[in-house]
Amino acid sequence: MMKFSAILASICFFFWTCSVPPESVAKKIFAAHGGANFEKVQEIGFTFVVSTPEKELVRRSWIWFPKTAEVKFTEGEKEIKYDRSRLQESDQETEAKFINDSYWLLFPFHLLWDKGVLLSYDGAQPRPDGSGPLRRLSVKYPAEGGFTPGDMYKVYYDSEYKIRYWTYHKSASEEPTRGTTWEGYSVFSGIPLSLQRKGPGGTFQIRFENVSIKP
Repeated sequence: MMKFSAILASICFFFWTCSVPPESVAKKIFAAHGGANFEKVQEIGFTFVVSTPEKELVRRSWIWFPKTAEVKFTEGEKEIKYDRSRLQESDQETEAKFINDSYWLLFPFHLLWDKGVLLSYDGAQPRPDGSGPLRRLSVKYPAEGGFTPGDMYKVYYDSEYKIRYWTYHKSASEEPTRGTTWEGYSVFSGIPLSLQRKGPGGTFQIRFENVSIKP
């Protein structure tokens, strides 16, 4: 006979009616994407590519050394090296690009890295692209500070706490500003990363190429 606790867990899984602490969800998403293994990372490299069906819009390459805060940046013929712990005025534009590009790749870790975010568990929700349902965690940033103050993300994740879709809400708007799938997971040194994101109707795509992680 199934125990009462197992029955309750089953009810929670299928009907999503049980109260779930959002901080617990954030920790599980962090863990499912190899958060514990990121502490060992000495170097991570990737190329951030944005394209539409007609053309490629962005191609930027990065090598980040988390332990020393050093960053190497390449875009076309431009090559820049800087130290994130000692930012100069001339580094601000490159740092903004790094934050954007690395955030797309490493968002699951920001759930625990970023301070002052407001988390809320929304239960089962249909994916905006029509499939699902998946469970959803909303992540709202403080109104001040950072590069995108007051923005919100709604994260759709599966039963293994892997992200499968997300929407971005500029200034916490009710309607999403942008949404993409999370596809093409590959594992690097125990860290699963989604390497492909697709916008609605194939309007745009984000890819991560030349990904490497050295522990």
